[in-house]
Amino acid sequence: MVIGSPAEVREQLQLLAEEYRCGELMISSHIHEFRDKLQSIRLIAEACGLQRRA
Repeated sequence: MVIGSPAEVREQLQLLAEEYRCGELMISSHIHEFRDKLQSIRLIAEACGLQRRA
């Protein structure tokens, strides 16, 4: 389980990717409210330097 601020989550995800030598990660959330889940994913994407598609 990965928890923390967006920066902490980014760091933990990077460590996991390095440890398992993978090129991509799948994120699953146990947040029930869709709006809150979407915000969580947006924060992670922003912390990882990803940009929203047009």
